Amino acid sequence: MPVKDLVILIMVFNSLISAGGQLCFKLGVNDRNLVFILLGLICYGVSLLIWLFVLSKVDLSFAYALVALTFVFLLIFSRVFLHETIGIYRIIGSLLIILGIVFVAKS
Repeated sequence: MPVKDLVILIMVFNSLISAGGQLCFKLGVNDRNLVFILLGLICYGVSLLIWLFVLSKVDLSFAYALVALTFVFLLIFSRVFLHETIGIYRIIGSLLIILGIVFVAKS
């Protein structure tokens, strides 16, 4: 598997971890639950280590564009776990983010 393809897979995983960390932070502050806040910090620590690995393999401009995928995962997590209402503009915005990521991945 080419390095670029591997990095894309790793960044998808990293975006899931980052979004999971944000979800934990939200649950932690809503419920005043230190366990969720600590879990969010752990997610961020793991995400940082993965990010440093990614930066050692590809250009920053390529890697950082893939970080935008975190917004898409957060939208899904917010709906599923927090039962937030997701409007049409957020959905369209997320689709545009995905389209942008596809263009960057093809470059």
